[in-house]
Order: sequence, then C-alpha cells, then structure tokens
Amino acid sequence: MHHLRHKSIIALCVILAVLYFSSDFALIDIEDTAIVVAMGIDKTQDGFEVSAQIGLPQATQQTSNNNDTIISAKGKTVMDAVELLGTQTGWHPKLAFCNLIILGKDLLTHDITTLTDNLLSSEKIQNSAMLAFSQTSAKDVLTAVTPLDAISSFAIQKILLKNDRTLSTVADINVKNFALLNHGRGNWGYMPIIRIVKGSIEGQESGGAGKTSDLFDDKTLLLAKKQPDNRPIAPLLSLNDNAAASNLSSGEGGSDSSSGSSQKKENVVFDAAYTALFSNGYLVDYLTPEETVCYNLLNSPSDQILLKSQVGDTIVMLEVFGTRKKIKLDYAVKPTIKLELKINVRFSDSTKDISGESLGRQATVPREYCAALEKELTKTLTDMTLRAYRKGVDLFDVRELTYRHYNKQFNDLKNLPLTSFVPQVDIKVSSKD
Repeated sequence: MHHLRHKSIIALCVILAVLYFSSDFALIDIEDTAIVVAMGIDKTQDGFEVSAQIGLPQATQQTSNNNDTIISAKGKTVMDAVELLGTQTGWHPKLAFCNLIILGKDLLTHDITTLTDNLLSSEKIQNSAMLAFSQTSAKDVLTAVTPLDAISSFAIQKILLKNDRTLSTVADINVKNFALLNHGRGNWGYMPIIRIVKGSIEGQESGGAGKTSDLFDDKTLLLAKKQPDNRPIAPLLSLNDNAAASNLSSGEGGSDSSSGSSQKKENVVFDAAYTALFSNGYLVDYLTPEETVCYNLLNSPSDQILLKSQVGDTIVMLEVFGTRKKIKLDYAVKPTIKLELKINVRFSDSTKDISGESLGRQATVPREYCAALEKELTKTLTDMTLRAYRKGVDLFDVRELTYRHYNKQFNDLKNLPLTSFVPQVDIKVSSKD
C-alpha cells in the first residue's frame, strides 16, 4: 500500500511537470496578447485583408465608448494575413475567443468554399464561430460605432443569437453547420446579411424579393461578369440611404490599427433580417425578412415571434405561441416537396379593437385573421421555394431527404433538377384560446 502511494505521487508529479512545461509561455504576458473577439475578411486584388477586433481590458471602473481596437493586414491567404497581424503589430493574435466572422461584400464574386473549409480545419478558430455576410466591407462593420455595446461585434452577436430557442427572425449559422450544408448533397448554404443602418430600422414591406430597394441597387443588381461553368449571376450588394458605411473610414496599406473611441463617427445600429443564399459556394440570391421568418418557422423552434395579419384596413399583430411542422417528399405522381406548418397564435395588438367581449391577450383571434395569415404565409413560402430552386439553392434539403427516405432510388433521383420539384404548402393557423 505504501509502495502504491509513492508511485501515485511520482505519477502526479510527472503529469504536473508535463502540463507546466507544455504551457504557452510566449502568450503569458497579456499586454502582448491580442484577444480577437471578431474577425472580418475582405477580398483584395491580390488576396485577402483580415481585420481583427481586439477587446481591450479597462484600467478603470468606468467603461469607455467603443472599447476596442481594429488591427488589419493583407496577405495572399486568410491565415497569411492573420500571421502578418502579429509580425506587423507585435501582438500575438489569439483566435480561440473569436465568436464572429464577417465576410465582406467583395467576396460576392468569390467561391467561399475554400475559405470556409480552411476556417473549419484551422485549430486556431472554433467551429462554433458565427458566420455573417456584410452589405459593406467587413472592416466597415467592425469599425462602426453603436450605442448598443462598447464593442460593435458584441452588438452584432446579440442580434444573431436572438434566434436561440424562442425567436426566429434571424437565420444564424456557424462555421461547422455552413460547411455541412455546403458539402452536403444539396451543396448550398445560407448566412445572415449584416446591414449598417442609421438611426432606426423601418418596418419591412411584405411582397418577397421583388422589392429590392432595401438591400440592392437596381442599377447594379447583376454583375456584368458571369461566374465560371455557367454559374448563376450573383446579385451585387450595394449601399443605400440607410447605410452608414460612407461615413466610416477604411485604412489602406498592409496594416492598420485604429481605436473606435478616438474617432468621432455617427452612431449606427445593425440589421440581420436578410439572409444570403449560396449555391456551390457562390452567393446567388437572398431572403427578405418575411421569407427568413417563414424559413425559420419550418426549421427551428419558433415561439414569441410576431406575425402580421391584415383584413381590410385593420392590421393585427399575432404572437406565435407554438408550432408543429413537417417537411417531406413525395415522388408518387411528380416530385413534390410538402411543407406542413401548424401555428397557434394569440393577440399582441391591433390598429383597432376587434376583441369583442373578450379583452387583451386572452381574446380569441377571429377566423378571418387566421385565414389571412395562412394565405400570406402560403404565398411567401411557395414563391421563395420556387425562386430558390430556379437559382439552384436546395432550400429545405431535397437531396438529403431523398437520400434518407428514397435511398434505393437515390442514384436515379439525385439527378432530377430542383426546378422539377413542386412545393405543396399546407398552413394552419389557429387561435390559442
């Protein structure tokens, strides 16, 4: 027994010695370590520009405005630029705490498959880091000043994470899940589009992607150059009066370091209601805020979200209090993607009193408002699905469902074009009470 105790002590000392001497002593000094909380990637003529947002610790108890520093560097590849961040600034970039990666609009003409694959395989970046596409350059987003948080990327993360568990207004995704979709049988993907907005965000009009004034400039909606192997022409993201990027500075040169608190910039807010759609690594289309909500209703837990229903001049806001959904395929007559959704709703508010004898949120929602919402959701889901299939986006994972449920016929069915699938939408909206 005594001999066993000596062996245990020796083994414990060996383990502690291994842990001690294998520590990264080069990064012990916090003053020389750059804790990267967010990273922006922009395409340049010769490679990439990486902008890293560094969270700085406060020496006092008072919190300063926009307490962060942006350092950037250009390289042939993303990791080459990350390496230059350290060599040109003297700081050691620590990417283990990077929870947000923003892709700049210049990557719109670029196949991002290699980029996202390298992010996934890198041991420096966590696979759970969220991905987002920017309406401006990624550097402009990170250097924006917002009253919502001392660090702009933290404000964006709050917006993206609002979809967690109960809300479904933002289609968030991380590096791992994007790679799974992009390398899956459908070869597609999505990520939220970050918009820089002055002041407040106005309510969005319904009507699908035909209305482009909120996100795209009609004059530059299509690129003049087609992608290789006859890929779909990607829409060109551009700024409008609501975007504040024109007021933001973007440094030139191999490396740049700037503190948001040292420059006077207009306060902005961020919007992530639009969703970028990718096919084979290229951005080919986008979902409007209404379409994003519809997609999330069928793909994530949905509760406490407000939906608008209108009958005549009366507008009613209905709160979703639970959903049941089902997505399935049917090859019996013709390829059909069946989207079934049952929604329980209750009153939130309305433009005029329609509650009758019952008052408040416990009032029964009149059937005509439930029917109007059913009609609107059915139209939105049908239109967005048909449009996505025309653009080559495997929305609702037709290929994956075919592999799971029609495995024996998969080799024959997988070659069917997406445009041969007909969406069959069945929406049922009922009052909670």
